[in-house]
Amino acid sequence: MISGFDILKYLSIAVILSLVVTGGFFMVSAGSDNAPDSISGTKDSVSGYQSEPFEVITVYTSSLASDKSVISYSEAMDYKNPAVQSFAYLRISSGNAGEYSYNQAFDMWDYLQKNWVYANDPKGPEYISKASDTIKAGLRGDCDDYSVFLSSLILSLGGKCRIIESPPVDGSNTGHAYPELFIGTDKNQVVDISRSISAEYGCEKVYYSISNNDQMTEYWLNLDWSGKNLSIDYYRYGDSSYIKNSNHPGREYYNANSEVTIYYPDGKSIKSTPQHGYYMQKMNGVDTLNAL
Repeated sequence: MISGFDILKYLSIAVILSLVVTGGFFMVSAGSDNAPDSISGTKDSVSGYQSEPFEVITVYTSSLASDKSVISYSEAMDYKNPAVQSFAYLRISSGNAGEYSYNQAFDMWDYLQKNWVYANDPKGPEYISKASDTIKAGLRGDCDDYSVFLSSLILSLGGKCRIIESPPVDGSNTGHAYPELFIGTDKNQVVDISRSISAEYGCEKVYYSISNNDQMTEYWLNLDWSGKNLSIDYYRYGDSSYIKNSNHPGREYYNANSEVTIYYPDGKSIKSTPQHGYYMQKMNGVDTLNAL
């Protein structure tokens, strides 16, 4: 015969099992389509060390060049984060030590050309990773993640950057994002910087965009990721001219002369159709700035 004590014991076990099942169902449901737009949490701790917080900024959009929130870029460029600052400081070459210089910005560009791993966003909503989270992800991401990360590194050093979103071309349903580096308002300074790039990287042309801001002409250098692309002539004839002319700061623009959206670190954005130009040294050694 079952005693009253046994009945109470079995009832207690049933209640506990009911709570466990309910809690488990709740945990599964939290990962469903009704999950919040922003994902946050902590990374797994390793060897007893305290886990580090991470955050992924989620932005719902039908394509790259559509209604992406301006604040997502400005929040993602967390260039004041100590991890981002330290990462940038450690990538400055010994020859470019000291106060911020354009060569330090090119140190950052050089490092990412060698170490960036291009990875598409997972299927689902478009999201942008914070620069500090890109470090934890092992320098992986798509074009907007690259743009945010390189801009953040340069901003942390004292440079000035912005991010460009260009619309789709050639029937593609997605556009492209790339960063630009401010290189001054004076043509002579633009020539000096472009000449040094041409000499350092062996390229024939250095491309930039031109913006008019408060009656002042600003020059911005293209810092798009090169992707280490090689031409068919390289494989056939060992012709490396394509490499030299596409793998350098100031490479040729993607979808030039189209309307783009320009995002600044302070959260401001504008739609514009920037003018583009390029530097080239002629056969007689004369430096020229030319319009596209």
